[in-house]
Amino acid sequence: MKSGRRFLTCKNREYTIGAGDLLLFNPLDNHACEQVDDKALDWRCLNIKKDLMCLVAEEITGINYQPMFTSAVVCQSDAVPAFRDLHDMIMDGTKDFNKEALAPRV
Repeated sequence: MKSGRRFLTCKNREYTIGAGDLLLFNPLDNHACEQVDDKALDWRCLNIKKDLMCLVAEEITGINYQPMFTSAVVCQSDAVPAFRDLHDMIMDGTKDFNKEALAPRV
């Protein structure tokens, strides 16, 4: 989240989210949000396919499985700047290997 505040519900839990928060949705997570301030919502999204998540999990742990996030929100995450940089590089069409080096490990 870059700006704006929202009231988020995900998997029957409630959060108030804003700038600097990292949202982590598992496949098929039910979620909804509503505006709670007068600022425009500005956010970035990386949609990582299940097959790729399984390969990354195997690379890290040696076991091919789909990781599942236990919480939908990481408040004021230190990983947000790295995700923002990675998103910008993808959107700009950067072809070098810095994208892999920048990919944050959550």
